[in-house]
Amino acid sequence: MARPVAPRMARAALFVAALTALVPAAARPGDVYRVDPERTSVAFEVMQLGLFAQNGRFGRAHGRIAYDPETETGSVDLAVDTASVDTGWDLRDRFVRSENMLDAARHPRLEFRSTAMTFAAHQLVAVEGKLTLRGVTRPVRLEVREVRCGSAAGEGDERCDAVIVGHISRRAFGIGYAYPLVGDEVLLTFAVSAERQAGPTTQ
Repeated sequence: MARPVAPRMARAALFVAALTALVPAAARPGDVYRVDPERTSVAFEVMQLGLFAQNGRFGRAHGRIAYDPETETGSVDLAVDTASVDTGWDLRDRFVRSENMLDAARHPRLEFRSTAMTFAAHQLVAVEGKLTLRGVTRPVRLEVREVRCGSAAGEGDERCDAVIVGHISRRAFGIGYAYPLVGDEVLLTFAVSAERQAGPTTQ
């Protein structure tokens, strides 16, 4: 008859298994990821009256990321639905979508396409590219605050999560309404979650 496992040993085994499930796996060379619209959002912050910050977010985004830290190469293609803006107040949301600001009816997407990726010791630290907003395209540099890749316990998919930040001038994109009551500099924070694809994928 088999001897029962001591409760302390059983708890230790479960603890080790849980730790193993949480250890992040490095992205494999040539990995391609599909941006998960359900887990991705873009936040923004702009000063009003030079005294306080107004915050909001875009709730819908999709795209494609190629990421190879070993060869320090990759690319980012991201599209954000401008009509998905959410500032916590419907009246203000309608104003931000209007032709005075984002003009979401005629320009339904904010797009970013990378032109270069900067690595340090195989860690992605910055992405340079072209951002298109309200029909205007300008070069921007985004700083990468964090990249984590791995599989969560109980899930078969592998994903990478990243936090990417950058500043843009809204007037450079033709959004000068209410300046200087509403500031020019806008802080963008991309909280991106992307699922690894088995083969080539499209947006």
